[in-house]
Amino acid sequence: SNELNNCSASAGTVQVLASDLVVSSVGNPLAVVSPGESFLVTDTTANSGPGAAGISYTRYYLSADTLWSATDRLLMGYPGYRYIASLVGGASSAGTVSATVPTTMPSGAYYLLACADDYKVVVESNEANNCTASSGTVQVAFADLTVSSVSSPPAVASPGGYFDVTDTTLNAGI
Repeated sequence: SNELNNCSASAGTVQVLASDLVVSSVGNPLAVVSPGESFLVTDTTANSGPGAAGISYTRYYLSADTLWSATDRLLMGYPGYRYIASLVGGASSAGTVSATVPTTMPSGAYYLLACADDYKVVVESNEANNCTASSGTVQVAFADLTVSSVSSPPAVASPGGYFDVTDTTLNAGI
């Protein structure tokens, strides 16, 4: 009979506290790696917001600069990411995982990026501050195996026989 009296307010208020996952530190990578090579990555993922953050995953990239973009290359491996348990406001989680450089990675100098909540499963007050770059770079370089010397074969060899060969093989790449 009266559509104007259908709502009522509570006497108290509720404070909504948002989380904000960030990578507060990331270790420098190796100086040189080859495509397909694995190395250890260390980071600290923190909840800088006042609200609790649910389970998330920090993942790792190689980037030509210190900012994440769609052209950065995700590091793979097992597991290639770090599981972060729920974090209350102000809490952090430090850890180390193994990450693998993609076999298709071009040679060059790259920053290591660690990106908190990379699957975007936690609602945060700021989704634009999840990635942090290493201060140093890693040089991705290919191996280049060359034979610099090989011994001469004997003047005569028997069919089905054998002879010793000595060589020197060098990696002229990394």
